[in-house]
Amino acid sequence: MRLEIRTDPPSEVIFGPADFGLLAARHRKVAVVTDRNLEKLYGGRWREELKKAGLPELLFAFEPGEAHKTPRTLEEIWDFLARSGLTRSDAVLAAGGGIVSDVAGFAAATFLRGVACYNLPTTLLAMVDAAVGGKTGVNLPQGKNLAGCFAQPRAVWADLGFLDTLPEAEWQNGLGEIVKYGCIASEALFERLSRPDWREELSQIVFDCLCIKQEVVEADLLDGGLRQLLNFGHTLGHAIEKESDFTLPHGAAVGIGMVLITRFSEEKGLTEPGTAAKIEAMLSSFGMPTSFPESREKLFAAAASDKKRRGDRFTLALISRIGHGFLQEFDREELA
Repeated sequence: MRLEIRTDPPSEVIFGPADFGLLAARHRKVAVVTDRNLEKLYGGRWREELKKAGLPELLFAFEPGEAHKTPRTLEEIWDFLARSGLTRSDAVLAAGGGIVSDVAGFAAATFLRGVACYNLPTTLLAMVDAAVGGKTGVNLPQGKNLAGCFAQPRAVWADLGFLDTLPEAEWQNGLGEIVKYGCIASEALFERLSRPDWREELSQIVFDCLCIKQEVVEADLLDGGLRQLLNFGHTLGHAIEKESDFTLPHGAAVGIGMVLITRFSEEKGLTEPGTAAKIEAMLSSFGMPTSFPESREKLFAAAASDKKRRGDRFTLALISRIGHGFLQEFDREELA
């Protein structure tokens, strides 16, 4: 099963294991970039795959977690790529979760002014969101993903076998993004998640999420309009992550952000009453948090550094009801 994303350059999602033979046919060297936890689990396997394909066994691992999604890690990756002798005809394989794809993708996009990048997502969140669409970046002390660029991966391999050993917290992390897709574009997807046997349909759920992302990315590659719908829950979610000192995972923070922003839009008369309660009930059924102890005022202060803010205007992704997203501008005072 494949999904072509018609961008420039084009990208595709391939359901199944990474094809190291394809990489060897296209590139002389491929550097695998991952984190240290994944290196322990899969490093030997990836080195062996490189060797079997006739490629040098190049693998770089950095410390896991948002605290290491930084310019310093980016510099360490650049240094490794330079010492490994990568040229502009070579490539990077980002093997890991969303943090890995963000940092490794940014490194590939900026090393030698751009080398090819391929993504091998190992988490549910990365498969349905972070590894697809070309957003890359690192965090700064002032906020999340404040430095980065758009750079499409040549291919993304969605190998659901990686999910067999995923801890429950990582399932929840991905579910936050999947619920988001249902909220903004597919009531049917949202309802499917309410079934007790939803995991049996996981392949279809992942595919449905990616079809939504494909449509949005093709229509708005650089996030200037429609693509901002994918940020539903993210403006407050990123603020919650920052205020928790990144102890709260991205998907959980986005889930709380969806509940809070939908309560706000219900108060403004923009959303069907009871919608926030539906989202809250869905998240609770997965054992996910739906509130955060910080005050609205403190969260707003953190959200004010959101990278999509333009002057004193914020464009927020909202939903009129489940499955129907829209964008609405607010000025700083109104949102505060």
